[in-house]
Amino acid sequence: MDIKYEEILKHLEKQDELLMDASRSLSHEWQKLKAEEDMLMHAFSDFMATLGRTTKKKDGKDVALEESNRPHSKEVVNVDFVGCPNINHEWVIDFVCTYHMCPHKEWFTTFKPLHNAGSVLDFDNSPCKIGGIGTIRIKMFDGIIRTLSDVRYIPKMKRNIISSSVFDEKGYKFSGGDGVLKITKGSLVMIKADMRKENGLYYVRGTTITSCANKRLSRCNKC
Repeated sequence: MDIKYEEILKHLEKQDELLMDASRSLSHEWQKLKAEEDMLMHAFSDFMATLGRTTKKKDGKDVALEESNRPHSKEVVNVDFVGCPNINHEWVIDFVCTYHMCPHKEWFTTFKPLHNAGSVLDFDNSPCKIGGIGTIRIKMFDGIIRTLSDVRYIPKMKRNIISSSVFDEKGYKFSGGDGVLKITKGSLVMIKADMRKENGLYYVRGTTITSCANKRLSRCNKC
């Protein structure tokens, strides 16, 4: 009887250890998920505070142009996007939009007009049509001129948007700290952006090179 009792006791102790290990593992995974959720919600709330709302959903997916080779499609695609009241000449890193956007046609180095390519909604819910697609050059923090490709020209937009998801799809990495966001490829830092406390947005360190200036500059690096 004593032997059986000891065996049962050892078995229960072993089961208790296994349950404790499982509990610790689940707790660790929950904390990781909670941290990721907090990070995403923080980025989302910053976006909502300044731009209003995210892309519309249809069947659980963002309604947007899915690939760079689709802007010529005749299908009208609506993206629910809210701009800000004042047009500026700075670029903002956005964590929700699915492509780069700019309201300044004169900034484009290459440009292709588009018809029925979709629209976005401005801050007052008025539609802003996508008028074209092309490339824009930006002289970055390190003095190197890099080219943004597949930028949508949207005349009525109120901000110049660099989409983080575009870089993510191309294998770029993101890191940050002390209010500075870095976008890297391998060991090379391609973009740096500074967070402003008044709105929580990340503004790119760089200057847009207009089409006229591009004729005098040859060094560039495509993003």
